[in-house]
Amino acid sequence: MRESPLDESLVRTSGHRPAVAYQSALELLQLPERPTAIFCTDDMEALQAIRAAYRLGLRVPEDIQIMGVGNSTEGQEFDPALTTVGPEPIFEQVVRMLLDRLSGATPDEGIRVESPWKLHRRGTTLPGQCS
Repeated sequence: MRESPLDESLVRTSGHRPAVAYQSALELLQLPERPTAIFCTDDMEALQAIRAAYRLGLRVPEDIQIMGVGNSTEGQEFDPALTTVGPEPIFEQVVRMLLDRLSGATPDEGIRVESPWKLHRRGTTLPGQCS
């Protein structure tokens, strides 16, 4: 796949405000050459983009593919479920570290834990279209 340069005219900023995210998505989806996909910086913005697409009679993912960030419960439960990237659960590791600390097995100094991120392919993107 060949990378294309970023077209700044397609970038919108919502400040994580739902109404602004919705309006921004409406603008993008009404362009003469509508984008084929929208990537949002959080799941709530992506859900607003889906709402805007539905208002315009567009089908997700057939007419427009939408992806968010965060792997939120709201995105997972939406219909269609939101394709997103988000951290992998690290609960087991955190509980193990807590138990080790409580038992005195580890020092009381700070420990850095990295949480890997994963792409969760769901219903708002077409199969094989994002990787």
